[in-house]
Amino acid sequence: MSSSEVARSPEAIRRTHVVVELIESLLTPALVNHPRVANLPEMVMRHGILQTAAFLRSKSRDSKNRPTMDGGLLDLLEACVKATTGSSIASRTLATLGLEKYMRVNEAAIEAAAWIALLAKARDGAPAPPEAT
Repeated sequence: MSSSEVARSPEAIRRTHVVVELIESLLTPALVNHPRVANLPEMVMRHGILQTAAFLRSKSRDSKNRPTMDGGLLDLLEACVKATTGSSIASRTLATLGLEKYMRVNEAAIEAAAWIALLAKARDGAPAPPEAT
């Protein structure tokens, strides 16, 4: 097995399929073109799911209290994380998780964010990033 090939457990492969199918069903054309989608994986890796979710939540409504695409992106990310970990990404929930559970949720969010960005680029026709985790 080369260094670029990673042995994945059947459970990890199942989780990936669940995430991809969920994204495919919920990814709207408006989200595909949303500028934050491409940077979502980096945002989660750099700041963590707690800060990323809080940021997206703060941008989820405009000045007239109408829903924004950031709210749609947050909903999509939450659906993916909840489907694979059973945990919400609400700030109160994340703040009360133990370190081990928080790290699992954070890893699930990074993986989901990478797939969201990859599938959005594929739908948009733009070149895909070299690898999704």
